[in-house]
Amino acid sequence: MKQIIKMLFLKNKWKSKNVFFGQRCQIAVDSTFEGYNKIGNETFFAGKIGEGSYIGEKCHIVAEIGRFTCIASRVVTVRGSHPTRDWVSIHPAFYSTQSQSGISFVKEEKYAEIKAPIKIGNDVWIGDSAILMDGITIGDGAVVAAGAVVTKDVEPYSIVGGVPAKVMRYRFDDKNTIQKILELKWWDKPKGWFIENAALFESADSLLKQIEGSTENTGRQK
Repeated sequence: MKQIIKMLFLKNKWKSKNVFFGQRCQIAVDSTFEGYNKIGNETFFAGKIGEGSYIGEKCHIVAEIGRFTCIASRVVTVRGSHPTRDWVSIHPAFYSTQSQSGISFVKEEKYAEIKAPIKIGNDVWIGDSAILMDGITIGDGAVVAAGAVVTKDVEPYSIVGGVPAKVMRYRFDDKNTIQKILELKWWDKPKGWFIENAALFESADSLLKQIEGSTENTGRQK
């Protein structure tokens, strides 16, 4: 009953932002939604999510997510870690005062189990069943292949896959193009700009030429 009341509260709170919550999803009360978001059935989400971004079904995600990002079903973010080098034991009783199993042998925290929140950029696509490890940042425009296990930061506009995930290629061959799109930050533009330029999104060259042309014309008028 409490969960039902909580979801009714959240649906009413974010209704004006065009946020859709699927069946049996669970949302942390302090989560924020920028608008035009969708959280899939049976998904748990805690964090922030930018305009136009959505999350598929049966995900478990704790993260800060940018705008126009697409997350498929069954994607999981992993919170917390154990020491795997130097330490004799991986058990938190030897480095944490939290008594996770009801016992602790230390009087101060000796290992950072929880790292900074996972950050997922703008215009990111994360494939089905990908796993994202604690503390990583996925750059703007990146693609994470289905089933990948991401243990390190992902560069903007790179496509990564595998276990652990490695760079397969980049979305654009020309790094100059990547840099120009990053500088453009199109995801921060107003809706009117999207409507005016949507047809140019089929080609990065077309969009950038249009933008550069508009900038040159504005400069001449001045």
